[in-house]
Amino acid sequence: AEGAWLVGGDGVARGGGDGVGAGPAGEEPLTVRDLVRYHATVAPRMLPYLADRPAAVRRFPEGLARPVVAAGDLVAMAPRWIGRWRDPGDGSDGDPQLVLDGVAALAWVVGERGFVLRPSPAPAEAPASPTWVAIGLEPGAAIDPADLALVGRLFGTALRHLGLAGGVRADGAGGLEVWVPAGA
Repeated sequence: AEGAWLVGGDGVARGGGDGVGAGPAGEEPLTVRDLVRYHATVAPRMLPYLADRPAAVRRFPEGLARPVVAAGDLVAMAPRWIGRWRDPGDGSDGDPQLVLDGVAALAWVVGERGFVLRPSPAPAEAPASPTWVAIGLEPGAAIDPADLALVGRLFGTALRHLGLAGGVRADGAGGLEVWVPAGA
């Protein structure tokens, strides 16, 4: 069904129930609405890591099985109530990034098929002062996804053992990122 969901008074989902090409084998593919609902539900856990930070977004307007599209068009389409940030130090007129600082902003991006979110390690107001360090783990094509998941769990265990408030996330390209607070 086409139309908008209202989250905090803001319209967030224009897409209908079209499958996006993801889901367990043998089951119906997930829909845009499924993913909006999921992200709205987990937003309270995600937003502390997204708030006040520009986020790189990969967009899949044709579904997950089709090539990714640069998110510049997503920034241009975004409602004015979603924040934008442009790196003041890059010396270019490059595309700004979105600042997803609320449930409605996160749900809107997912409703427009923006699925892979990578927040900046630094807040928008202090781009030269990261508060997180991201360590990329690129496994190559030969690793089994179950083994990669095991590596992620081992990193999570190590961080907890060291008393660090870090975490592990999928990078959207088949690898993992270990995020650790800067200065830890």
